[in-house]
Amino acid sequence: MKYEPASKLNSENFIEWLMMPHAQEEEGTDWELVELVREVLSSLSEADQQALDGIFYQRQTYQELAATLNIRAKSHAWRKVDSAMKNMQKAILNNDELMLKLKEKYGI
Repeated sequence: MKYEPASKLNSENFIEWLMMPHAQEEEGTDWELVELVREVLSSLSEADQQALDGIFYQRQTYQELAATLNIRAKSHAWRKVDSAMKNMQKAILNNDELMLKLKEKYGI
């Protein structure tokens, strides 16, 4: 089973939407926003970066991610991604420049 994030932006899924590498193709890519998200992502631990990269960028299943992270079960991989998403959300909410951009452009 692969993670399938919502394709449209709303206030409930904006973290998932930001993590999709080509979420903005319909409207044109906002490279400043992409760079801000990359900056925030790079501030996370290596394990969190690996988990998020596997799910959102490499489009791995949780089973594949478990093997990549050398953990035993896909449920453990899901928990790792959930924890990484919470850490990413905290980092995004603490990044004033990114939050200002989101409020100005998307009303988030």
